[in-house]
Amino acid sequence: MSDVLARASELGRALRDTPEFRALRDAESAVMASPESVTLAEALGTLHRQRAEAEKSGKPMDPATAARVEAVTGAVAVDPLLQALSRAQQEFQALVHRVNRAMLDELKPPPGGA
Repeated sequence: MSDVLARASELGRALRDTPEFRALRDAESAVMASPESVTLAEALGTLHRQRAEAEKSGKPMDPATAARVEAVTGAVAVDPLLQALSRAQQEFQALVHRVNRAMLDELKPPPGGA
């Protein structure tokens, strides 16, 4: 088992050295350096939590909150730093998905044998 964990650590280091991971970290740093982008991201997170709470309780979202969701979502959609972060997250997630797929493929029995 320790060999498997050592290889997992090695894989983590290899992922950390990929262009996708570096792009993700760069995009995160750029967002964190922009007070406007941070404020938008935090506002969107808060509004999503409020929407989830409203849905969970079975109550409709009040019109003022719904309008804020639309306004903030629109602002996020045109914020270049948040859009770059979203793209970087998607690209890194796609890489992780390909890695997972490769590992799962190795777990399949070889053709014609068990």
